Order: sequence, then C-alpha cells, then structure tokens
Amino acid sequence: MTQSKRIPDLTVAEQEQVCDWMAAKSGGYGHTSDCNDGTTGVAYPNRAACVGDFFYAASLGSPFCTATVKQLEDCVNQVGTCQAGSDAATMCEALLSC
Repeated sequence: MTQSKRIPDLTVAEQEQVCDWMAAKSGGYGHTSDCNDGTTGVAYPNRAACVGDFFYAASLGSPFCTATVKQLEDCVNQVGTCQAGSDAATMCEALLSC
C-alpha cells in the first residue's frame, strides 16, 4: 500500500488491511490498554467495526481529510490505543481533519 495515499482514498481491501495492522499494533481486536494518563484505550472489537467507524468518519470528511497512510502509521506507532496526551496531539494532528 502506498504510504502517500490519502485515508479517504483507500479501497475496502486496503481499509481492512489497515484495520488489521492497527489491531495487531494495539494487542488485537478488542484489546484494552492502561494509558499513562490513567485512561483506558480500547481497540476496535473487530475488523467490521473498525472499517465501519474509522473509515466511515474519514469518508464524511473526505474533502478536508488530507491525512495519509504514513501519518496514520506514525500516529498508531507512537500512541497505539492511548489517544490522550501531547504525543497523540503531535503525532496524530493530521488525522484530526478526518
């Protein structure tokens, strides 16, 4: 998959691939993580939920969502399922438009 491809432009097969990768990075579908800020991060329960939620939201913001696969990978590699804190704000800023 091309890392420069915009999130809203991914095919369904690519979306599923990204969801599987994100799940693996976060301990698997449905995995919970204790975050440094005292919150709990929760991975999507399954692939269908990931595609249905994450990519549906990205498609709604399509004209404004300029985030790429590389930016998504950087975000997930840095923060995993723990979305709060300064690391998330920095690494995941591009995804906010989605």
